[in-house]
Amino acid sequence: MSTGTKNSFFATTVCVALFCFVRALTSLGTVQNLQVFDTELKDIAESVHSLSVHGTGADSNNSLPKAKPDDVYVLESKTKAAVRESSLRESTLVTNAGIEFRKPIWSNASSFDNGAPSILVQLNGELANYLGFIAKAFGLVWWLEREYGVNPTIVLRHQQHPKWVGAHADVTRCFPYLRDFNFGAGNTRDISKELSVLSQSHQQSNGTAERVVDIRSEVPYDKTIQSFLSLYAKSHIHIGGEKSRINIPFLTTKQMSCRDLIVDKYYDDIRRIYRFDKSCCVDVPDPDESVFERSGLRKQPGYEELAPEQVANELFAHLNPGDKVAIISRYPNDFRTQMIVGAFEKRKIRARVVEPRSGVADFCFLMHTQKEMVGTAWSTYFLWAGLLGNATSVRPYTAIVPGRNSKIDSHNFTHPDLKSRFRFEHYISNFTAGDLRKPKGEQ
Repeated sequence: MSTGTKNSFFATTVCVALFCFVRALTSLGTVQNLQVFDTELKDIAESVHSLSVHGTGADSNNSLPKAKPDDVYVLESKTKAAVRESSLRESTLVTNAGIEFRKPIWSNASSFDNGAPSILVQLNGELANYLGFIAKAFGLVWWLEREYGVNPTIVLRHQQHPKWVGAHADVTRCFPYLRDFNFGAGNTRDISKELSVLSQSHQQSNGTAERVVDIRSEVPYDKTIQSFLSLYAKSHIHIGGEKSRINIPFLTTKQMSCRDLIVDKYYDDIRRIYRFDKSCCVDVPDPDESVFERSGLRKQPGYEELAPEQVANELFAHLNPGDKVAIISRYPNDFRTQMIVGAFEKRKIRARVVEPRSGVADFCFLMHTQKEMVGTAWSTYFLWAGLLGNATSVRPYTAIVPGRNSKIDSHNFTHPDLKSRFRFEHYISNFTAGDLRKPKGEQ
């Protein structure tokens, strides 16, 4: 068989395979507009045929040359654009057959534009904090994509504290969309060096360095993004070798999303990527059961809770004798948790403490609340369970301590669903020193 015949045969095989792939997706309901894909594939077929006939003259064996990264990116971008609307509408992400819709940076990600801007996310904390940081990154991706036509890449950088191992295990086990991400992609010497420059620039009261742009909620997002894109357009370089996805300058943030514009603006998108795996659940509340999350007492200002009697008599003043409350706590056997149960019992309200189990099982329990869920406004764990769940009422509260500069956590959501379900409340705390001590006679 001659070289020209081989190339023609290869081109025909590629075209047939591509058409079969699209027809298969159509039968699954993934691709709605076949005509758009037929047009795209004809263009691809013509390109492949042209390459097989004319070649490039660079290969002495006249074999089909490898596509350049930019060519691959253009073709894949067209495919993504065509499936994006139906993919989002069905809340089902296409993650097989070589198509990944908006799934930036994992170790073998070869389908993204190496020249695209990078968003570096410094992770910290545990499960809920990780959800907040990653949501912030995706919000910035959607903002750049939809407002500016820019397709950035997310680079995750886990904290040095060993707790990142548990956080990584929780989010990848319970949130399928995050399983393929490389949570250490940003843990390189080159990136550490660039972040040290940012730290020094902050000490000099300069929020934007020439190589690293820190995006903060205190400054309007559009202002920072426009400044960054202008800087990036002038000049950018790639660092870290072939496997790295970092380009200088890059965007970075140390802030989470939770009670902010990102969640408001992209709430529907966030719920789609944060689909929860029910295998992480143990049980769920009764439909008529109120759920109270006791985060655990912290001594530092801004993390106060209400005294047990206030929880029963003020937070749940609307309940009647015979109503039910389930209490979720990291410290289910702590005497203060038991004091809350006793305060409810005085009002003949049936209170129970959910048995000890994993943090993800408790998160699932909170998420599946139907009636109402109540907890501290400073708990990202509570807030993210409320954001991803469907409770009719979500009531984050702040305990204000007289004489102390208490931090008041609140947000006026504008998304219709969040606006109807979330109600931030403030109470004057009467927690005394006696509430912090175990009653006499108890072990």
